[in-house]
Amino acid sequence: MREERKILFGIDSKFQRDLDSNNISEELRQKFENQGISLSQNATISTKKRGSGWLIKDKDSKQMYRIRKEEGKLNIYAKKPDKKKSAVREYAEAIVVAVALALLIRQFVVQAFRIPSGSMEDTLLVGDFLMANKFVYGAKIPFTDIRLPGIRKPRTGDIIIFKYPRDPKKDFIKRVVATEGQRVQIENKVVYVDEESLPFPPKSKFTDRRTLPREMSHRDNYGPVTVPKDALFVMGDNRDNSQDSRYWGFVPMKNIKGKATILYWSWSKEVPLWNIFQKVRWTRLAHLIR
Repeated sequence: MREERKILFGIDSKFQRDLDSNNISEELRQKFENQGISLSQNATISTKKRGSGWLIKDKDSKQMYRIRKEEGKLNIYAKKPDKKKSAVREYAEAIVVAVALALLIRQFVVQAFRIPSGSMEDTLLVGDFLMANKFVYGAKIPFTDIRLPGIRKPRTGDIIIFKYPRDPKKDFIKRVVATEGQRVQIENKVVYVDEESLPFPPKSKFTDRRTLPREMSHRDNYGPVTVPKDALFVMGDNRDNSQDSRYWGFVPMKNIKGKATILYWSWSKEVPLWNIFQKVRWTRLAHLIR
């Protein structure tokens, strides 16, 4: 509350009894009338904190008056009512808060991603939309290489989203095959980690019956290699159609953006938009990613 101006007028201290009882007597109303101020029947009085006097609110005229006891007299000040925010300002503030919260959540908690290719089929399909958990591995502080403490480190079998090492502007999604210090080797399409065969993911697949020799490609025969410090070896579940660590090397831990957790939307590119009921893959909605 701010004062409009200095003292409007003063009244005798004998009115304090009325004020203390939160009563606006006719005599007090008359004092206001003598100053050209008409208090409606809806005017109320309340006692403020000790030492700050009383407050009269007139709901009809929207006027407010502060009464203070000063040097034996009761001085009356006009007060400006609280300014109500305009609807435009309220909407603008709500939008700013919502955007700020969305940015914070996107940066530190979860982020949405779209599957553009078939390298993770049949675990993830083209047209899947998923949420990635960013805090499980520790979210990065924007514009720095500082990573907040995470719940745990990536493990073999996790499906992760990361910046493509050869072009950080692109996001890739693959499955972790081996972590720091582990030894990886592929023999005739079978993956071995620390000399033990790694089970195929439930929905992984091979689309080429051929087994390519090492001299021709790293696809089916690779390694052995040891994963360096702060790095991961990743592969796509569509083993014959995935550009992954077999071709371009390891994923630095600093490139990791999050762990794929749940599908929130999925639709088929082959089905036209007008056939929405067939286009949406209803059974994949809210599907946990494993």
